[in-house]
Amino acid sequence: APAIQVLQSIATVDDLVLTVQQDRGGNTLVSAVRAVDGSLAWGPLTVTNLTSGIVGYGDDAIFFVSGQQLYALNTDFGDTRFPNQTSGANAPLYNINEQTAPLVGSGIAICVGDQIWGFDVRTGAEVWAWQPPGDSFNGNVSPARSGDGRLMAAISDNNVLSVLDIKTGALQWSRPVAYAGTPVIDRDRIFVSGIGQANIVSFDLATGDAENFVLSPATQDTDGISPTPPAVGNGHLFVQTNDGSILAKAFGAQAAA
Repeated sequence: APAIQVLQSIATVDDLVLTVQQDRGGNTLVSAVRAVDGSLAWGPLTVTNLTSGIVGYGDDAIFFVSGQQLYALNTDFGDTRFPNQTSGANAPLYNINEQTAPLVGSGIAICVGDQIWGFDVRTGAEVWAWQPPGDSFNGNVSPARSGDGRLMAAISDNNVLSVLDIKTGALQWSRPVAYAGTPVIDRDRIFVSGIGQANIVSFDLATGDAENFVLSPATQDTDGISPTPPAVGNGHLFVQTNDGSILAKAFGAQAAA
């Protein structure tokens, strides 16, 4: 396996482990090793002379942002899907937050920053853009996608939760939340856990109707919820608290043991 210098991001894709790294000169390199034995599949390939952000995956490619541009590399051989660096034309620049992974699905790669953009996963062309008045998405809070791939949820810098149609960017609804946090979608609900808070707010994915889940008194006596996003499974929220505990909070039907 190739020696890794400064690791920017890592992703597993089928039988490959892909790394995005930065060399001593500040260039972004991408390589892939086989998961079974660590042998080199391809790379390292120098993609750009700028640093890069966190990797998203979908449509047989990895997606990341570097120098205000969205990059896509095909995972089979590591060739660049876009931007086209041989056409001679300058690709558009966007104020995208590099520290949030592109959200890929339904033919769209979603990026957040000054606003939310939807890009075509095959060409990199902008399909839609949406921005709430006087607000932005630069707070390193990654968006979430519904299980059927139709909807996405994002929390703005002003702590407003918005649900958009992934293919069109059409706003479905927006609701203020009392704190910053990462949205998590499970079936028909969105959960937002606030850093340092002692409660979790839940929204109906279709309507935006809200319900609060209050955590146990023992959790409220600590510093509350950690920055780690919660996990969802078997009708429970699994939340890490700032004292290092894992709290399981029931919210729906559970499968029999």
